[in-house]
Amino acid sequence: MYTISSAVAVVAGARHLRAGRNGQDAAAVWGGQGCGAAVVCDGCGSGAFSEVGARLGSQLAIRILRDELSRGAAPRDVWPAVRARLAGELERLAEAMGGDRERIVHEHFLFTVIAAAWGGDEVAVWALGDGGYALGDRVVELGPFENNQPPYLGYDLLGDPSPAHL
Repeated sequence: MYTISSAVAVVAGARHLRAGRNGQDAAAVWGGQGCGAAVVCDGCGSGAFSEVGARLGSQLAIRILRDELSRGAAPRDVWPAVRARLAGELERLAEAMGGDRERIVHEHFLFTVIAAAWGGDEVAVWALGDGGYALGDRVVELGPFENNQPPYLGYDLLGDPSPAHL
């Protein structure tokens, strides 16, 4: 058996501080009996309130991952359910906000999700958006994307889902 310790911190960058903007990063971790998950979300710089979506996304995603892993799902198999449930939760929020769906998505729900789930000897990393991650010595960069348009989860709410990285 192994022990994993974790801490979460986000710091607004100098550009955000100079412009008087909130940081757009959010993270969450969870550890259970022999399994766990970590989620990092980063809001899209052009989204007026993308930090809201990033914070909601990280908290909702970690709850969904906890549910899936606690019921015994393998880390490599949880992602279709995580994506569907997370998009469904965001869909309900967007609906409750009312107004123009596309505007709501572009202002609030364009954010990157990079998540890792582990259980037993398996680790799976899932990502939708830009950025990168490292597993041991392996560094994976996500992007660049055509027209600087990463495949954010928010596009699922507009009927335009993109393939995720696993």
